Amino acid sequence: MNAVTLQREAAARSVASHTTTSTTTTTTTQRKGMSSAAKGALIGAGAGAITGAAVSKKKGEGAIIGGLAGAAVGAGTGAIIDDKKKKQ
Repeated sequence: MNAVTLQREAAARSVASHTTTSTTTTTTTQRKGMSSAAKGALIGAGAGAITGAAVSKKKGEGAIIGGLAGAAVGAGTGAIIDDKKKKQ
């Protein structure tokens, strides 16, 4: 064996003999799901964009307008659902 190998083995034995154990405590926080308003906005934006692109002669413009309108309606509907859940 060469000198480098011997040094590495000695270092490994030294580290192995001086190891310590420790315990750590971790806490996890439970994530809350998305609100109904956020879900409604996402679903409404997607549906509005698809509908707007299908109906309009200018596909990009129709998708943008439909997406914005759908997001607004979806967020409003979701907010109503959130309010009803809060009251229960």
